[in-house]
Amino acid sequence: MSRYLGRKTNNEAEYWALLFGLREAKRLGGRSIRIFTDSELMERQVNGLYRVKDVKLKILHTSVTALLREFTSHAIVSIPREENREADRLANQAIRRGTARRSEKGRS
Repeated sequence: MSRYLGRKTNNEAEYWALLFGLREAKRLGGRSIRIFTDSELMERQVNGLYRVKDVKLKILHTSVTALLREFTSHAIVSIPREENREADRLANQAIRRGTARRSEKGRS
């Protein structure tokens, strides 16, 4: 799945992607989840190794941790970006769709 988020920082986009993924996993009845991310910062923040300093990220982090508590178990693992090409493809697809819609609205 992919969704256009508008203008976000890379870190905000990573957290939003995680939130959408967690919500979808719950909707599908998932109880235990294993998350793979190429965002080492997010992985370490969610695992409690790094503090979350940015105000916007704190709000997203709080939402993520609350959702994770709804699973019987979870793990979040950082992987190299090269192993996450499908996620990059989906993100780029959503960006293309979203920016195309915005430019069409601008012409109306």
